[in-house]
Amino acid sequence: KEAVVPSDCTNSWNVDEINVLGVVYHAHLVGKSLNIDVVRANEYVGAMRLEHLYDFNHQSLEPPSVKKVRRGDDLILRCAYDTSGKTTPTPFGDFTQTEMCWSAFLYYPAQRMTQAIIQGSAGDRRATFCAGYGVSSSYVPRPAQPACEWKGFLHSTEAYQVLSDMGVD
Repeated sequence: KEAVVPSDCTNSWNVDEINVLGVVYHAHLVGKSLNIDVVRANEYVGAMRLEHLYDFNHQSLEPPSVKKVRRGDDLILRCAYDTSGKTTPTPFGDFTQTEMCWSAFLYYPAQRMTQAIIQGSAGDRRATFCAGYGVSSSYVPRPAQPACEWKGFLHSTEAYQVLSDMGVD
């Protein structure tokens, strides 16, 4: 399920926008892909950072695609997992063999609302605790996203040539 930082929370900021310098994701061993979408007035702005091939052993703070987040924006964190190789359920938790998902930003200027914690969900409804604001109850925004533009295959001869030209084995 998606985690949402709703517009109620970002509306509590004391500036019109924040400047995002970096985004870090964290999940455990079955975490597969993570993404934060920015939604403004129910219009899709873009993916702040899209991590298609998440690797627990290679976590890093990376520059965002969407560098400015405005007061009133919704932020939607989506985490996908691959448990196809498991024979037992994976519980939620802090240990490496359990699973979780979170994200953090490096941004300025500093804000009173410094964290958002999802407290519960039912269908598309979310209860989010926003530090410095309180609890917000909201629906997951579902704006139309632009169609993907086909660029080629990641494992094509051309892609391998680009990697080779860059000195990547």
